[in-house]
Amino acid sequence: MAANLLIATMPDQQMYWAQIFPATLLIAFCPDLVYTAAQIIASNSVRRSQQGTAASLVGLLNLYGNSLGLGFSRTVETEVYKSAMGTTAFRAALYFGAALAGMALLFDVFSVKMERDVRESGRRMGSK
Repeated sequence: MAANLLIATMPDQQMYWAQIFPATLLIAFCPDLVYTAAQIIASNSVRRSQQGTAASLVGLLNLYGNSLGLGFSRTVETEVYKSAMGTTAFRAALYFGAALAGMALLFDVFSVKMERDVRESGRRMGSK
């Protein structure tokens, strides 16, 4: 969400280091962090025998969500381009992506409940 907002609010003529570089860093780490967090939540919420299925479902939803988001963003960009020239259409697509990310964040905060793991981890290293 932050990377989309950084690029959407960038002036037309600006140096690379001001907003594009930080946005690129954020975007580079986001898929790994989001996918990893989703995998951990999914694997901790099911039994060990169902963890493979949960991981497959997380991967499927991740790829499906990416495809839908890109398709919808392209539709927004195309429709805005019909009435506004210049970078307005690209900015609209970036704002749409930020809105999707914001909605996903709200959904996660209010609907994903992760209970504390109270399982015993077994023996510690070095203990007898």
